[in-house]
Amino acid sequence: MADVTIEAAGGTFSYSNSLRGGPFWTADTNDGIGYIIYLNVTYDLVYRKTADGGATWGAAQVIAAAAACDAARYDCYADWQTDGDAGTKIHIAYICLDTDEVRYVYLDTSDDSVGGDDLIETCQGTGTFGFAFGFGLNRYLLSITKTRGGNFAVAFKYYDTDFTKFDSFYTSPDADTWTSKTSPYEIDLDYCLLFPANLPDNQDLWGVYWDVSANEISLKTFDDSNNYWTTIGEVSISGSMAGSGTYMQMNGDIRLSDGHLILAAWSQLNNALADLKTWDITDAGTITAKTNVLTDSAESFLVTVFINQVNDDVYVAYARGTAVGSLVKVFYQLSQDGGANWDGETAMQADAEDDEKWISSGAVKATNGGRFLPVLFDDDDNDIFCNKDNSIAIAAVGGGAEKGPISSAVIVGVLPVAAKAVALDRDSSVIIGNLVSASRSRNRTIISTVLVGVVATALKAWATFSSALPSGRIESFKRTGRSWRR
Repeated sequence: MADVTIEAAGGTFSYSNSLRGGPFWTADTNDGIGYIIYLNVTYDLVYRKTADGGATWGAAQVIAAAAACDAARYDCYADWQTDGDAGTKIHIAYICLDTDEVRYVYLDTSDDSVGGDDLIETCQGTGTFGFAFGFGLNRYLLSITKTRGGNFAVAFKYYDTDFTKFDSFYTSPDADTWTSKTSPYEIDLDYCLLFPANLPDNQDLWGVYWDVSANEISLKTFDDSNNYWTTIGEVSISGSMAGSGTYMQMNGDIRLSDGHLILAAWSQLNNALADLKTWDITDAGTITAKTNVLTDSAESFLVTVFINQVNDDVYVAYARGTAVGSLVKVFYQLSQDGGANWDGETAMQADAEDDEKWISSGAVKATNGGRFLPVLFDDDDNDIFCNKDNSIAIAAVGGGAEKGPISSAVIVGVLPVAAKAVALDRDSSVIIGNLVSASRSRNRTIISTVLVGVVATALKAWATFSSALPSGRIESFKRTGRSWRR
């Protein structure tokens, strides 16, 4: 049950400088191969890789180093977070204080190479970022995404040394040439998260927009064909939402099976009446409020959303405890029906309450597999950690098994069906439910022979598979049999 330290010396303000940082999973081999992107003590962008599901992590590898980074903010989006994208890159946008630029870089997980490092925008106004004014969400923020059609998009805001606010929005067909477009931002306090849109034009995208002055979250749509953010397409997701200038209080994940955005957000920060709300967003015309994860939850904040892309289970992690900002613990809840019901609270970390201030749960692709394994930042110790024992393993569809030579999805899917459908009559023939007539026909004999072979093979494979699991048994299986807790 022990927590695992990923980085013992993270950036002091990592909780305000980091948005979405992973883990981004590329395989379920040996419990899972994944990557986390974060800021080290000198605010260099680095990554660490695990090849055993988060039990251990490799040495930090530089993405953008000292004298060319000092990131005031960064955000990541992996190719496989976009429906139909077979790419292997994690795309990263960051605000660089060393060079006073907004830049793009990528990590290619196929060979762990770093590339890109392209300029998006040089600081406007005085030409120097006004870092002396602080780094809260009301000062600096950026978000990156990739559309279903392959375009990249980055939205951001910042201040110069004259305390003049600037906000920008860029798109690119190749993450090399960036073109400025109309920004979704309205005033300096607001913030915006980008996602690929579930629309007929596969280059359109969404901005989930928190209007702090109006206490409202809305959905904005960027119309790629007309190169602007549609005003008629902006619709309210929820009112009575009091934003925070320090912590990102909303997060979402695209459900790849249907393109819906599953969104979660706190109605307010650190208040006894705070609700952790959720929505299922089909498009601007269909936004469905789902059941609250928590209602009237005092001393609670932070949120991250993770979708098991194999079976569409939704995980929402958050922090709550004795005192926001000093003594909280990270928990999660699972919904097996798209947010209609939540299964109850489970602790994510083993350690006692501490100063947790950032959570990121990353992404998994059905054909990759991986884990639900949120990473956490402890502000007073400046360390980043996780807990593999409390994580959820996700076996790839059509890929290898979590352990053993046979995919758990195949074995667990075959056995119940075979067991229910097969019966032996007095002549030792195999009968399949209602598919075989009462008469003893030649077809019945053929089907019997085939099914006996299938069931025997399945049983043998199951024995091999189950013996390869930890402690030789399954401690608890999810309803689909494709995920299990260890």
